[in-house]
Order: sequence, then C-alpha cells, then structure tokens
Amino acid sequence: MKKMIMAVIPQVQSNLVLEALARAGYVATYDESKGGMMHQSKTKLFIVVNEDEVDKVIPIIKENINTQVAKDQELEAIPGLTLIDPEKGGSAVFIWDVERVEIL
Repeated sequence: MKKMIMAVIPQVQSNLVLEALARAGYVATYDESKGGMMHQSKTKLFIVVNEDEVDKVIPIIKENINTQVAKDQELEAIPGLTLIDPEKGGSAVFIWDVERVEIL
C-alpha cells in the first residue's frame, strides 16, 4: 500500500527539507501558500512512499525543520498587536492511504 505524506512547513526551511529528502532518494512535489494567524509563508510537500517508508521520511522532515518561527515585520508594526514567539506547531504532517498513482 502506498501512503501520501503531506508536510506543511515554513517556506524558509523548504529547501533544506527538499534537499535532505532528495539525498535519501525521495521525491516531493510542493506548493507554496501564505496564511494562518501569523501570515507565515508555508510550503506543502507531497511525498508518495511505500507504507514501510513512512517512518523513514518523517524523521528526515523533523531533522531539517527549525521550531522557531520568524515574526512577520508587517504584523509587528500594527499598534496594540502583541505577537508571541512560537516554538512548536510551526509544521504539521498528514498521512493517508493512496489507492492508485498514475504518472501522466
């Protein structure tokens, strides 16, 4: 059974993760977006692997992301707005079953 891993990580760390995945022999498709409470740019990585490889890919992602998230300078300029420095929660990983993969 194949699995889809979708990792949502800070955009500034995406190159480190993509390079580490490539060195380990994994290919990822990615999409960039911006949103959330802190308006941080994020990259969504999509990685299809065999079920037994999930526990190999997750540590690669974890080892190549930083838990500190930079503050948005535009948000800091808003009077009366207090921003926090999050140390956890800057990334998320979702895993689900893939019934079929077609290369077009």
